Amino acid sequence: MSNFTDAYEIVPQTTEGGLDFFFVSDGNREIVKIIRYSYVMNYLGTDVYNLAFGDFDRRRGSFSDDRVSR
Repeated sequence: MSNFTDAYEIVPQTTEGGLDFFFVSDGNREIVKIIRYSYVMNYLGTDVYNLAFGDFDRRRGSFSDDRVSR
């Protein structure tokens, strides 16, 4: 049985607002995916974070979470 780390090379990167994880989804074409974990605010004494997932656009340096890449 293989684990997740055997399937994808994950590249973490610390950013000003949180932490990004990059990996390549290799199917019909290679698609760079990103998981972004970022601080949002403190709400009633509890830190709130956002977890986002999407396709990373290398040229623009941004990502889209509404694109369907299959």
